[in-house]
Amino acid sequence: IDMLRNANKIILGETDISKLDPNQYKMMCRACGKPNVLHYKICNSCHFPLSKWDIEKFNPASIFSDIAAGHPGNHKIFYRDEHIVIFGDKFKIAEHHLDAIPIEPIIDLTSLSRAHLPLVHHMYSKSVEVLRSFNSPLYSHRKIEDWMICGFNLPVSVPHLHMHAVLPPLKHLNAFRYPRFYPYEKIIKDLKEENKVRLQTDSIPLEQDTYYQSRIFTAHSLLHSTSQPSLSSPC
Repeated sequence: IDMLRNANKIILGETDISKLDPNQYKMMCRACGKPNVLHYKICNSCHFPLSKWDIEKFNPASIFSDIAAGHPGNHKIFYRDEHIVIFGDKFKIAEHHLDAIPIEPIIDLTSLSRAHLPLVHHMYSKSVEVLRSFNSPLYSHRKIEDWMICGFNLPVSVPHLHMHAVLPPLKHLNAFRYPRFYPYEKIIKDLKEENKVRLQTDSIPLEQDTYYQSRIFTAHSLLHSTSQPSLSSPC
């Protein structure tokens, strides 16, 4: 790790991070390999500390576009139709962590409008079906929809719209925090009422934002205390 960072010091020099294109440069985790957005100080997947010297030029466009085109590589596909693909997240933060992507090349949630409501709902409903099919003992008497964490991140690590669908408990709570995480419920509400997604900022969250965050943390805490340590996972 030190060798990689020292080599990168020579490449980056006195580069001003604020002037780098966030779609082309990422904080590359030296522990698990996950690309993280530039301002992150801890890996969003494994919690490994990040450094300025982990910044690298990154061209991830082919990762999800290849999956959408029918070339999944090492990703396990759980569902596919003419509109979406659902597969296991490579850097999962829970035993059951899915990514749902549209076949259509949509970059991120800023491109969504009211016309995309059927697509977003389809991504959600099929993700629920896949999660239910895992038959997790922890959810044998729980309704998946009441407990799952579902939504999008902005900025994105890969420039292809992808929805996370996760069953708590989580490895950590770093991935789904305000203002980067946009819950599914918020996306649907905003598209219906405003024909676009209302962007979140670092300002004080609105009441609905606070509610979503509280729901995520509560679900994780309750299920973490009752989870079984060795559940088998098809992801």
